[in-house]
Amino acid sequence: MAPKAKPGPTERKKWDPDKMKATVTDVREKQMGYLKASKKFAVPRSSFFRLANNKLEDVSQAVLTKLGRKPVFSRELDDELVKYLEEMENMYYGLKKKLCLFSSLSACSSQ
Repeated sequence: MAPKAKPGPTERKKWDPDKMKATVTDVREKQMGYLKASKKFAVPRSSFFRLANNKLEDVSQAVLTKLGRKPVFSRELDDELVKYLEEMENMYYGLKKKLCLFSSLSACSSQ
């Protein structure tokens, strides 16, 4: 018997941000419940439930959250590290993995 094929990647965050904002505001103002609001505005219930219970953020900020991991380095520090590594490569200086990690950690700790 052949093994089952893995399903393809799922599409994430395909809901409309404006509909999600309206849904979250309606539930936060106690105009309707979770299930009724998710059906009325046609948004995924689990995503909506997570955003509606996020009391710390504004509705527009909660809806516009990005998927994936948060970056470790700031954009400026990342550009500086890339520039340094390219300079070392141009001087034919052999860089090892430990040295790259050490230089990136020292750059982070200096800030």
